[in-house]
Amino acid sequence: MSLRRLAATAALLLLILNANAQNIMETTPLPEPRHFHGTAVMGDFLYVFGGADGKNQVTKSVMKAPLAPDGRVGPWSPATELPNPRLYIANSTLVLNDVVYIIGGASEILGNNTAYGDALWSKPLPNGQLTPWQRTERFGDGFDATAAVSTPGHIHVIGGEDSHDVVHSKVITNQLYSDGSFGKWEAGPELPYPVWFHHAGVAAGRVYVWGGRSDASLKPEDVKPLPYVLSSPILGTGKLGAWRRESNDLPGGMYSGAATVAGYYLMTFAPRYAGGQVNNDIWWTYATPNGLVPWQRRPNSLPVRVYHCVAPDYRRGCIYIPAGRPTKTPIKASERVFYMRLSGQARNIAERTWAEREAAHSFTVSAFPPPDAGGGLTAGRDDAKKLSYIADTRLSSQALAGFQTPTAARENAQKNKKPMVIYFNLAQAEPCRQQIAQLKTEEFSQLLPYAEFAWIDTQEYPQLTQQLGVYRVPTWVFYDAQGAEVARHTKVMSYKDIAGQLLSAAGTQPR
Repeated sequence: MSLRRLAATAALLLLILNANAQNIMETTPLPEPRHFHGTAVMGDFLYVFGGADGKNQVTKSVMKAPLAPDGRVGPWSPATELPNPRLYIANSTLVLNDVVYIIGGASEILGNNTAYGDALWSKPLPNGQLTPWQRTERFGDGFDATAAVSTPGHIHVIGGEDSHDVVHSKVITNQLYSDGSFGKWEAGPELPYPVWFHHAGVAAGRVYVWGGRSDASLKPEDVKPLPYVLSSPILGTGKLGAWRRESNDLPGGMYSGAATVAGYYLMTFAPRYAGGQVNNDIWWTYATPNGLVPWQRRPNSLPVRVYHCVAPDYRRGCIYIPAGRPTKTPIKASERVFYMRLSGQARNIAERTWAEREAAHSFTVSAFPPPDAGGGLTAGRDDAKKLSYIADTRLSSQALAGFQTPTAARENAQKNKKPMVIYFNLAQAEPCRQQIAQLKTEEFSQLLPYAEFAWIDTQEYPQLTQQLGVYRVPTWVFYDAQGAEVARHTKVMSYKDIAGQLLSAAGTQPR
């Protein structure tokens, strides 16, 4: 992400986080109560997926509502149903490249609960309707109250509770293809402890997990949520490295909040505390190259929520909080829909930033080529609106000879057992012009055989830039032959600087 784009995102979030009580707005309610559900914004529509209705019956219903430019929600109508009733999906519903993914979940609120061990996915058509849902192979016994995140080319399922009421520390990873479909599930690096009802997000080149519970007790007096924050580096392969505990814990244990990320901000809405205590608190922090800043709480006028979810929409400058349950007991869901609205100035910045990004993103996302020509999400592709994000399907027009897309560099680094180097560029930035002059030298060309060099234009690829935690340009990220990040520099690097870093990464002296 360019410095200008990052500053705009930061300004928007600060306006959200410093919002006064009047910035919590109420809009068109759902036609029926809903809790335990998932939600997302895609294009010009807000969606609500599954959950349980006002009679606590688990549902496969999907509802959609058009969004006005000022953030207000229009009338609700049905969208393509899920293939089966599914709940406990608040933090495992993702939108990537205008494809929605729902990972795991459960079939019942209590009792004979079956945890789903697959992922569903669909995409919106121009009228807001969804293509038929598709599903992956199972990844074992399945998880509910899990958390899912994305990194370049991959989705990761982190922790959760299975059908036998066992809380897990497992991390399960899958590769995403350009048509939205998945590859094979495989194990990722396990968490240091089991956790469910936790929160997760990606910022500053790392995946963060915070809060949650390790116990499976249903007694409120036994609930002792965790205050810990873990993080894992995003490797050059797009997979995850080993987990570490962050130095800035939460101010206290919390679980079952609705989590979201914007830029380098991590946010949790209305988590519960020890003993199942409910509230309307909003907690936030942001990631820096040196770790997280201390967590802060923002009081607000949102009614107390449990079993809720959130959907950010930075095109219109809003975060939506549809439905949920007003209190833990009595067990009665709500149909009320709330949102946080930014000031007019911030909203204009958000819309302009979104429009600039859309102008650069006129073709489909591709993390990896599809496994075959016949599968995946193809219905409505020619008619669909432009996608919100883009991965590296083509090499930037600014790239110099010897550089590749990150996907090509990643594959070649694995095949050739060589280090990988990613260079982040912004054409309008004067330091990048200085860097390109260095890269056009004969001396630099002599380094090309020693590593696979990738080029990312921060304006064309904002999602990759945000995921990999780049704040300024030019930035260089170096990975060893095993895919581990070994160095990161934000400066104009000379031939000697790069050669010295390759010596460390490759263990070979460039000549």
